[in-house]
Amino acid sequence: MRGTYLLSVALEKDAHITIGALGEIFFPPGSYIYVGSAMAQRGALTLEHRVRRHLLSPDEKSIRWHIDYFLANRETSIVSIHLIPSKIRLECLIAEGLLSNCDNSIPKFGCSDCKCESHLFYFNEYPNLETMLR
Repeated sequence: MRGTYLLSVALEKDAHITIGALGEIFFPPGSYIYVGSAMAQRGALTLEHRVRRHLLSPDEKSIRWHIDYFLANRETSIVSIHLIPSKIRLECLIAEGLLSNCDNSIPKFGCSDCKCESHLFYFNEYPNLETMLR
């Protein structure tokens, strides 16, 4: 299966996290939504494998993407996962919608392969993704 996915991530307290080449970034506590995609039909780059990889502990995978650095922090936890099966890449369209609804975004996070401002969005309170995605 291929498509787009959203990870809802809770951060329990203030954290300074080094995010690869982006360097150290301050993250306030709250709710974060990360949007990503996996467009392969089979193999390690399918939607299922990509999301399963995010659920692994830092000891079980190599830290390579921005989201890996963020999730490796012990104060973060994945709260929910939303899968959007699709043959077309919806990642940037969804990121644009999240940007207009979020309280803040993390510049250049997770979007080195596109022109989006960010693919990680901060919300003071846990957002209702079902409503936002309609």
